[in-house]
Amino acid sequence: MPDKYIESQLRDVAVIRQHLQGADISAAPLWIRGDDGQPIPTYAGAVNLAGLLGIERLKAQVTQSVMNRDTTPKPVYHAVVYVKHGSLVRCGASSSQEREVAIELAFRNAVGQVVARGERSTHKRTPRRQILKLPSGATVEIRRIDRSAQGQRRWQQAKRASDDLASIADGDEDLQKLAVETLLESA
Repeated sequence: MPDKYIESQLRDVAVIRQHLQGADISAAPLWIRGDDGQPIPTYAGAVNLAGLLGIERLKAQVTQSVMNRDTTPKPVYHAVVYVKHGSLVRCGASSSQEREVAIELAFRNAVGQVVARGERSTHKRTPRRQILKLPSGATVEIRRIDRSAQGQRRWQQAKRASDDLASIADGDEDLQKLAVETLLESA
């Protein structure tokens, strides 16, 4: 039985082909879980995240080589795609026998580089504080997380307290704000 990464890759290739033909891919899975439990975006997830976060595709570089494993040589395309999120620029690479599929798989990998995942988080390159404006007009301040053991313990304690407050809030806007503030104060 193929492992989950191979299955995900094959599913992503099928989703990319559908997307390139103009089909709706909103029903496709957005994430798979990595071996470390962290979410990894699929192609549909990368397209979704790029739209939500404003990640823009800068350029794609494609080279072609020939695969001679069988008696019939087959072309293989190697793509590198650069994306930008704010001032952060990342690239992803992939190969496929189809040029457009290689480009889209590389795009998925580049978006995965932008998205904070575990130890490869981009948090060190972000400001210590960021203000996010929500669609409702409210603002939320997010501060960089302390990655030390003590910082992780503080985060877990604050998350438990925030979850407890949120569970009893049930529509009480002041308690919901307190739950968010409790969580953000420890970050």
